[in-house]
Amino acid sequence: MGNDLSLDTRMERASKTGVLTLSGVKLKNFDSLQSFQLSLLKSLDISDNKLEKFDSIMKKWVNLKLLNASQNKFVDFTLICELPKLENLNVACNKITSIPPQINYLANLKQLNVSNNEILLIPKELGLLSNVVTIDLSKNKIKVIPQEVGNLSSLEEMNFESNLISIVPVELSNLTKIKTFNFNNNDIKTIPKEIYLYTNCIGMELENNPVTRDELSEIPGYEKYISRRKQRVDQFLK
Repeated sequence: MGNDLSLDTRMERASKTGVLTLSGVKLKNFDSLQSFQLSLLKSLDISDNKLEKFDSIMKKWVNLKLLNASQNKFVDFTLICELPKLENLNVACNKITSIPPQINYLANLKQLNVSNNEILLIPKELGLLSNVVTIDLSKNKIKVIPQEVGNLSSLEEMNFESNLISIVPVELSNLTKIKTFNFNNNDIKTIPKEIYLYTNCIGMELENNPVTRDELSEIPGYEKYISRRKQRVDQFLK
């Protein structure tokens, strides 16, 4: 497999630690893992390989909490939605075209990275992830943010940089724990005043959008946002 440690050695360690790293070992499929008992696996890194699809063997890895499957050739991750304990999912830099509606099965998910893919649509079911803290959907082809995203009650960081978004839904003002939005490199012409007025957001990134700083400054609540941001900076400088 072109790696320093043999597969047997890696598997033996994984059986003891619950952690398996197979990054950059030129994996093309999961055949070589079929004969190993990995039901206690908690962390799996299969990034930087040549994998094109997830295997049904993964359904047995019910204790998995962290999965890094970035930098492969995956086009779909529906099967991953059957891992009930998953907390951190990274499928960045693949060829994924959509987020499966079954995403809401991942009730314990806290971090989701689907950046650098070919996603066009976000399913409304994404809004059911009540424990998710960070979502990175940057560098896709997303045009619309569904209003259900405003139901993400634990969300603190949302990254939509480099998409095709023109409208920011007012429902995002329901994100009471949100700290930062990244909307750089989109087609946004304004921001709903409710987001500035009713959230605790301290970071609203809007570089390379039609909306100007002068236009933003005229939105009710903008000064309140700037005050929060300044207060946060002052805290770090103390």
